[in-house]
Amino acid sequence: MSFGEEHRFRKRIVLKAFNHDGMESYLGSLQAVVRDTVARWCGPQQPVLVYPATREMSFQSAAASLLGIHSGGEDAQRVTILFQNMVDNLFSLPIKIPFGGLSKALQYRRSIDQWLEGHIKRKQRDIESGDVGTDALSRLVLAARDVGHDLSSQEIQDTAVELLFAGHETTSSAATSLIMHLALQPQVVQKVHEDLEKHGLLQPDQPLSLEQVGRLTYVGQVVKEVLRISPPIGGGFRTAQKTFELDGFQVPEGWTVTYSIRDTHESAENESSPEKFDPDRWAALSNGSRRRRHHYIPFGGGPRACAGKEFAKLQLKLLCVELVRTCRWELADGKVPAMTTIPVPRPVNGLPVRFTPCELQTNNTLSGVTTQSSASVAADHSSEVPAASHTPPKQEDFKAPCQIVMARKSEACGA
Repeated sequence: MSFGEEHRFRKRIVLKAFNHDGMESYLGSLQAVVRDTVARWCGPQQPVLVYPATREMSFQSAAASLLGIHSGGEDAQRVTILFQNMVDNLFSLPIKIPFGGLSKALQYRRSIDQWLEGHIKRKQRDIESGDVGTDALSRLVLAARDVGHDLSSQEIQDTAVELLFAGHETTSSAATSLIMHLALQPQVVQKVHEDLEKHGLLQPDQPLSLEQVGRLTYVGQVVKEVLRISPPIGGGFRTAQKTFELDGFQVPEGWTVTYSIRDTHESAENESSPEKFDPDRWAALSNGSRRRRHHYIPFGGGPRACAGKEFAKLQLKLLCVELVRTCRWELADGKVPAMTTIPVPRPVNGLPVRFTPCELQTNNTLSGVTTQSSASVAADHSSEVPAASHTPPKQEDFKAPCQIVMARKSEACGA
């Protein structure tokens, strides 16, 4: 982890990889991965376990857009296995013993670093020869050179691993939540369909531009609401730079302060029915209602807010679009699953879902849903749980393991 001026410099470099030009260049590969994934989900008769499936999709998207590694190759397979094994052993007892979880995670991290070192050298040689890739890694190297500072191989490796983790685990959690909430809310799916219809984007094979995605107002509201009610990150922590008071409590300098993102969202002032999944609340905000800046923090806040947040939101918007215009889906067992939160919020049962493709018919009719009228789309997406009886997962189901607490500098703080 970097601090102070070093962190600010690295953050500026990373943000250059997620500017408008960068996001536009990632869009094609992101849409291809999402589209291929949704098509595979519609193939088998058996339910698809959504969380493992979105985990694979998110990693393929991140590897292609961030590192320039495309699925199907030997490199992609090797990095996928190494990274999955590292993450699976990451949240273990912090005791380094042979064959223990921490030791395994460190071993897989060393293997990832060895592979990345060779991959980075190949990227640097390509750049020197004029063959500049469109992936984020190439943009990072170029951005550092533009400001007169070549990042070390270790700095690039650390940044690449951070981007992969942030663009993989948390995005798969949010994607799973999106699919679950929409399966339980057919009226929301109907409004997404109407949003696509309004902008002429119902054709399943239609490529999208960043401008077109940005015009999908309701799709954006759905993604915001998923991140509000089911944030993929439990919370964050900061070190007090000086002694201060909060609500009558004194926080000494040097203490670690942690916060819960979900609790922050649910306790926001002027938030009507915070337990309800309601994308329309964001329309009210855009029409003049006010929300304090720190009441919505799915990606954290301040200098350490997630640099790739626009990349993550773009993936979720593309998933929402491709799902609604190409298939129908329902929860296989017809009920809201129990949740676990380590390392990210996810259903204990993996969220089994049945997907059915929407066959393109004449007169722009998608599986009985015409583009002239979207009234029947809700029926296509109805699940065994009626919309009126939808009860979101309970607060304790999603509860982050670390609530708003303070710990002495010398004490361990849960994450």
